[in-house]
Amino acid sequence: MTTLAICILSHERPDKLNQLLSLLTSTIHQSRRVSIYIFDNSILCANAIKSLSLEYGIPLVAKPGESQASNYASVLSIKPHTYVMIMHDDDCLYVSDLSLLLDDLSSLHHDEQAAYVPALVFDNSYHFSKHTVASDLYPIENNLQPFKLPVFPSWIFRMDFHFTSLFRSYFLDRPAGKYSDIVFIHHLVLKSRKLYSPKKIAGCIYLYREHESNDSKTSNLKDHFAMYYCIGVHLRPAYFFRFTAEYLLNVISAILNFMK
Repeated sequence: MTTLAICILSHERPDKLNQLLSLLTSTIHQSRRVSIYIFDNSILCANAIKSLSLEYGIPLVAKPGESQASNYASVLSIKPHTYVMIMHDDDCLYVSDLSLLLDDLSSLHHDEQAAYVPALVFDNSYHFSKHTVASDLYPIENNLQPFKLPVFPSWIFRMDFHFTSLFRSYFLDRPAGKYSDIVFIHHLVLKSRKLYSPKKIAGCIYLYREHESNDSKTSNLKDHFAMYYCIGVHLRPAYFFRFTAEYLLNVISAILNFMK
């Protein structure tokens, strides 16, 4: 029997987590084949997160003040499932047809390590629920350019030894810092002997919330360079050398502008 674990990474955002849990629990209907877990490293909002866990009856793994890497590592502590989806507390997952979702997962070939679901972006002011019509949502712009792969949280992974070992390498060691999830996907898809399904999983939509504190709105040059190094040198060398050339040209241009 195909089972799915939905793992929510939470940090100091009980209001957004509450909206996510409300939507999930209203569409999944406590299916025996789907389990939801909360992994929280909040300090200020730890009690509020615990209260939400009790209110919705969802297991909580709380590690107040622990690092993001430690929070990710907690995912590996759950009981085995066929598939796992790791999402952020400020996003949403709308399951329109749970049976279709599980059937699509069951139909994946055993060599297909991962699949992804359609993803949309919605504004922070937009209240999404199973009763609303998503007419003002718009398709997500792929933020992995030039790599052409869906972003990390919209993936569903086969939870096997291969996933676990690769997950440890990138989320515990974090060789590319905040961009380690991108490197993880590219390693999985490009270098692994395993495959990913070319079709999108039906029956659900991943919803990215745009708000003032999105992690993607801040950049880290050191981590960005490390990402290109990990992907380029080990997976696609042309990208690393192209990024290096572009970076050096930007530095030279900045120096020339300063000297004017």
